[in-house]
This record gives sequence, structure tokens and C-alpha cells, in this order.
Amino acid sequence: MRVTSKRSRGGCRNCKRSKIKCDERKPKCGHCIRKGKDDCTYSLALRWGNNPSRSLKTRKGDSKTTLLRDAINVTSSRDPHSSSATVNFPSLVPAEAGIEQLLWPTGHELLSSPGVSYRPQSFKESFLQAPLSPFSFDSPFSGHSERPINSGLAEPGTLELSHPSPSILSNSPYFSELFGFFLRETSRLLVPVPSYAYRSNPFHTLIPQMAMQSPALMGLILAFGANHRNKMTAYQEQCSFPSLDEKSSAKNIDGLLADELLSSTISQLLVKLMNAEERRSDTTLATILMLAGFDIFFCDTRNKWRAHILGAKKLLMDRLNSKSGTKTMIFKIPSANNVLDTETFLVHWFSYLNIIASLSSASPKNSTEASRGVGYEFCYEDNSAHTHELRLQLRDIDYFTGVDTKILSLLAGVSCLIEEKKVIEQPFGIHNLVLKALELDHEIRSYLEASEAARDRVESQLLGEDASSDTKLRFQTYKTMRATNLIFGLTGVLQLKRRVIGIPHNSKILKDLLAEVTALIDKEIPHNSSAASCITFCLFCCGCELIDDNLACHRETYTEHIEALLRKGVTSALQAQSIMKECWREKKCWWEILEEKNLDLAFAI
Repeated sequence: MRVTSKRSRGGCRNCKRSKIKCDERKPKCGHCIRKGKDDCTYSLALRWGNNPSRSLKTRKGDSKTTLLRDAINVTSSRDPHSSSATVNFPSLVPAEAGIEQLLWPTGHELLSSPGVSYRPQSFKESFLQAPLSPFSFDSPFSGHSERPINSGLAEPGTLELSHPSPSILSNSPYFSELFGFFLRETSRLLVPVPSYAYRSNPFHTLIPQMAMQSPALMGLILAFGANHRNKMTAYQEQCSFPSLDEKSSAKNIDGLLADELLSSTISQLLVKLMNAEERRSDTTLATILMLAGFDIFFCDTRNKWRAHILGAKKLLMDRLNSKSGTKTMIFKIPSANNVLDTETFLVHWFSYLNIIASLSSASPKNSTEASRGVGYEFCYEDNSAHTHELRLQLRDIDYFTGVDTKILSLLAGVSCLIEEKKVIEQPFGIHNLVLKALELDHEIRSYLEASEAARDRVESQLLGEDASSDTKLRFQTYKTMRATNLIFGLTGVLQLKRRVIGIPHNSKILKDLLAEVTALIDKEIPHNSSAASCITFCLFCCGCELIDDNLACHRETYTEHIEALLRKGVTSALQAQSIMKECWREKKCWWEILEEKNLDLAFAI
């Protein structure tokens, strides 16, 4: 009696394709050895979409192609020795644009990623010509127009798009999945407050809403989501034990698409910058700031964050001058509770990126270009009665940054003194600078002590034994925000003492300060929280200062937080970790190491 072979479900691709039983030997099964086949692989074939029963047909020829509703076209070589792939998808800009290498007006090059072939196809329908279709995800989501951006706790809602969903989402399950991933995962890491307490997170509301009207911004959101998911997957695979036959050089499809989408976004952005009206639009500015955030978050080979911040500064200057009719160099930064519209939010976002990036960078070249000629007018509340009202509502600290506006203004002062020291040539200039630094140190410390005492009084007033569970949850979130605010302020003090005054790393003053910051991080910042990603700047600056052997006991706190960030796909933490360990090993300051290596890093997440 003839025994029919059963189809193998765990075997290699060749046996599955031939519908024969595979003995599942590795690195090659017996069938492939007998047939002399070199491409014996046990990797799974990815199938995207919501209809798994629908078979995917392969074309005849030298390549295998998988089509996804005309939205994405993935071609991989049949050559078993090849590790390259070409990703084709409908161009988000007209094919005739023909832009391959781009330049900012400042001369900073923005190059397409190497190793990726970009071949635009015809794309007759624009993003905005898609039919109306409701779009919903599991995560609650409220429209940004319903309440102020910093309103804190909000009622749960559903994702309601004020514009039709673009065709790139409605036509492609894969792209809609990336969009959902950005909303569910990425957006939460970009603010310090958990999603249940910050329904109006701009990266979950305002920016996606703006992207509905901007193909460039939508492409960037998809690139962000794709790259983030790729980094998370890569970390998980690194920690697992891959089979011997897996080709480690093969790049994840999410990573390839992220490169393509990013290149397309930059191409469209250049077109926008050449149009006077589009140049001054909110979506153009938001796209540039998102590009800076992308490079800071991932800190990969592109790393053009400084060029993007400089570009944003030029656009903001242009907008301010066109409105006032006169040349102005002052950015008005509203207090956290007054960020109510798109424009004030974008200015607030730019200021945070510019200030924190300057503090976490050694600025080896073009150091002050992004801040040269820029002044800030911080509009924080000096009225004690009004400030008390804000604290009663737990709204005096910015939900978007985890820092109150007063502390942000003081950090801007720290940045100015660091830059001022670099250009001082006369000895008396150093003396005056040290006096300024001591006064600013005292101002930061005094404000932190006074504001924390006031917050303690509010807590004792409102958080009694009979407080509701909702009130307790609000105060738990507020406690984390108080910690991030303190950590940022104390990191500013650390920078003054080290980079301006020049206190040595073995000073007791420095040891006590670092012990204070470490205790806050260890006690108040959970490892897997979004607050941890938003203090990456502080983790880096403070962790690198643990040079003295007596401070080695604190290092584990920083390495554990860095490792948690890497698990979350925040790959800029890898650079932070590398520099941090070199500081400990070589007994050097982090800014000296960055200058020696000519690295231009920033950690303004």
C-alpha cells in the first residue's frame, strides 16, 4: 500500500512548497541535500492583511513579489546569497519631482538612505481624495479641539478623525497597522505622562490630525512607527536564539519601509519649503520638528537633528517677522496651562527641543547656530494665587515635557552660560561667568525647594484617607511629574557645576548632588514608564558623571533604565550607554569624549 506524504507544517520552505514531509534537519534537511538546493530555510513567509485564507500568488521570473492592495510591492532576489531587497510603493509625491539629494537652505545635506532603491509608481489619487471612512483603534483617543492640550485627565473617547482617512491608510492594512502602532506605542514614549492621564497627548491627537491633511507628515508618522517596531523586534531577536540558517544580514521589512517613507517625506518637504505659503504652514513646521524628534529618538546614521532644529528656527523667525512686520528674535513661550492652539504648541515644542538638545550635546561644530540670535520670553505665572490654583488642579507642571515653564526658562539660562564660556578669552570674563553660574545655581535650588514645599501642602490638603481612587491615581501621576521636574532642575545644576564652574568629578558637592538625583530616579521613575524615556537627557548627563569609584554603586540604576529603554525601541539609549561606559572606563567627561569622536548627539526626547 502506498503511503502518501503529509504536508510539513514545521519544515523548510522548499518542502512546504513541494507539499512533502520535511525531516527538519538543520542547517539543511535531507530533501534539500538530495536535491542539491542551497536555499533551505525555515523562516516564515510574512503575509499582511486581514484575509489569511486568500492565497498570495507569485510571479514567474527571477523574483518573487507579494502584492498588498496596490499599496506596497516587496521584491526579494531568488539568489540565496543575496541579502538585499527592493521596496516599491506608490509615491507619496509626483514621480516627476525627481529629487534624490536634498539640501536645507543652510547647506545641511539630507541624503536618502543607502542600499534602498526608490522607484515611484503612478499614484493618481492624492491622500486627501480618499473616501470618508471611520477609523478606530483600541486605544481611547479624543480630538484635540475638544480640550486644551495640557488639560490633564480627560474622559475616555474614541479616535475620531476630523478629516477623511488618507488612501494610504484605507487601501493598505499594513500602513494602517503602522499608523495604529504609532498611536498605541510610539506616541506614549514621547510624553512623560501615562496615556490614561493624558488623553490629549499631542502625538496621539494633534499631530495625527494634522497628518490627515499632509502626505509628508503622514509618511513621517508611518516611518516613525515602522522604524520603532523594527528596533523593538531587532532587540527581541538579539536576546533570543535564532536558528543557524537565518541570515542576520537580511533587513527587516519595517526598516526598509521606514527608509523609503523617510526619503519620500524629505522630498515632499523640500517642495513645501519652496512655496511661500506652504513654508509658513503649521504642518511644514510640525514635519520638521518630527524629523528632529525621529533622529533624536533613534540616533542612527542619519542623525540630522541639528539641521532640522536649525530649519525650524528659520521657519519660526520667518513666521514671526511676517506677522510683526519687523525683525524679531524673541520666542514667546507660554506657560504650560496656556498651550491651547497649534501654533503655541509648536513654539513650545521647538523651544524644548532646542534647549534640551543643546544641554545634552557637546556641540563640536556649528555649535550655536540653532540658538544664535534667539531669545526666549517665558510667560510663567508669578502670581502666587494663580499658581496655587494651578497646583490645586495638578496643572502647574507641563504634561507634554514633564517640566514646569519656570524650570525650562532656567535651563535655557544654563545653556546660554555653557555657550558663553566657549567664547570667553579674558580671565576677568571667566570670573564674571562663574558669578552668574553661582547665582543661577542658587535660583534653581531656591525655586525647586519653594515649589516642592507648596506642592506638599497641596497634597496634604487634598489627599486624605477618604480620597477617592481617582484622586489617588491623579496624585500618583502628579508625583511622577514632580520627580521629572526635580530631575531636570537638578541636572541643570549639575551642568552648571561641571561645565561652567568646573568643579572636579571627585568633589563631595558633586557626589551629594548625584546621589540625590539617583535616589529620585530609583524611587520615582518606573523602568517601563514613558517618564523614563523623557528623562533620557538626565540619565545620560548624570550617569556619565559617575566617574569616581565611590559613585560606582549608583551605576546600576542608570544601566537598568538604559536597558529598559532599549527594550522599548529607544535606540538613542544605545549611544548613551556606550558613552557612559567609556566615561567610567577612561575617567573622562562626556562632552570631551563627544568632541574627540566628533559626535553630535542629543537626547531631547
